[in-house]
Amino acid sequence: MKIFWYGVGSLRGSSLFAVPTNYYKKNLEDPTAYALQTRSSVFYKLLWNLDLPGKIKITIWKISWNYLPTLANLKFKKLVTTSCCPRCASAEESIGKDTANFVSKYMEELKGLEENICTKRREDVSWKAPPSSVIKINFDSAFDGRRFRSMSGMVARDARGTVLFTRTSFHERVVSAFVAEALACQLAVSTGFDKGWIRVIIEGDSLTTVKKCKPLKLDKSHIGVFIRNIQQMKSNFQEISFNHVPRSTNELAHALATKMLKGGKSIYLEGKAFSFMDPRTTMGRSREPD
Repeated sequence: MKIFWYGVGSLRGSSLFAVPTNYYKKNLEDPTAYALQTRSSVFYKLLWNLDLPGKIKITIWKISWNYLPTLANLKFKKLVTTSCCPRCASAEESIGKDTANFVSKYMEELKGLEENICTKRREDVSWKAPPSSVIKINFDSAFDGRRFRSMSGMVARDARGTVLFTRTSFHERVVSAFVAEALACQLAVSTGFDKGWIRVIIEGDSLTTVKKCKPLKLDKSHIGVFIRNIQQMKSNFQEISFNHVPRSTNELAHALATKMLKGGKSIYLEGKAFSFMDPRTTMGRSREPD
């Protein structure tokens, strides 16, 4: 029997394993074993993106490749002598086309369910206007890890959802995405202070940054200097709070940061939004106070 040797890298120090030629050929000559895998090119992309426990996704993956240790597979590998199902004793114990078709149909149903959930989340989660006399400033950042630079984006709105200003700020020598988010948050707080606002809500989708801004304790992380600056500025406000929100609620600040990063320009617009912003989302989808 011929042996195929496979390895990675050079022969010295590489890990080699043998695959018997006959076994390799038999697997290639058994296309029904991979029927589900070849039916859809997006099967695995859909599978791994599903919000399911890993063991369920791995089991489905094994079914799609006919990797389950059924008696039919064990007999094929000459590990057992019979493939007869021990329960019904009338048929071979195998995955079979019916099981593969069932899993494929099940995956399509999961895809539709996931799309419905995502749509529902987008409908339910939206920007909420602040209480009367309070200004809400949404912030976000975009980070370019190749050039170590970032863009801060922020938009301020009042209780009616009216845009008071939109701003972008370009930063060089930014070492990480966490630093980029902390920079954007610090700029949002300092801009609110420069405007003379005494009651503000600072809102962003960076959970780490928002959580660090709340307690009045020394932060020793690599963004500690920005957090300390923010905490020092907090005393200049009569009322200031920090809210963490999902990306869908922070879409205007996110769009500002991502779209303006390539240009690398710091821009400030008083009382209006950038031209690419949707007027419907600029005014906010919800007028209910937090």
